[in-house]
Amino acid sequence: MNRHTAFWMSCALLISGGIKMAFEAAREETLLIPTCMGKTLAIDIGHSGLDVLHCWGCYAFVLGLAMLGALTFRNVARKS
Repeated sequence: MNRHTAFWMSCALLISGGIKMAFEAAREETLLIPTCMGKTLAIDIGHSGLDVLHCWGCYAFVLGLAMLGALTFRNVARKS
């Protein structure tokens, strides 16, 4: 894999992971499920906030950050 492809892949991982984490932080606190009898069942799924950010977005964000760090380190090592 060349450097440009790795750079764009790491940027894509950072952006998609950040977006997923933002969606998780802003998610609804109540899940409304329609039942077959025409009623709606409300289920409390907890509160939204920083403690619910642990999803695949975390892993994508950290992987993108690690890839950018490795690319930067490799580029600095190549210049010296």
